[in-house]
Amino acid sequence: DTCLPYVLNISVNGYRSETLLHFLEMKNIYVSSGSACSKGNVSYVLKEMGINSKSIDSALRISFSKHNTTEDCDALICALKDGIENLARR
Repeated sequence: DTCLPYVLNISVNGYRSETLLHFLEMKNIYVSSGSACSKGNVSYVLKEMGINSKSIDSALRISFSKHNTTEDCDALICALKDGIENLARR
């Protein structure tokens, strides 16, 4: 396989990745938007994979390491839920 098992790309449709990225940063959780090779542009990798433009626009790249804990994952999930709820109110 040519995938990286420690990198997860998710999309939260309806929310721009940059908005969620900054919300997570306020909670000291650091992720990236798009794909590693997009560098601020639309990710051609996600596009070539057949991902629709709305999902690409809301894509978050989450990288894990052997140092991450279950608590880290729980904190990310809680922060994402909090972000979705708070940003929906605006």
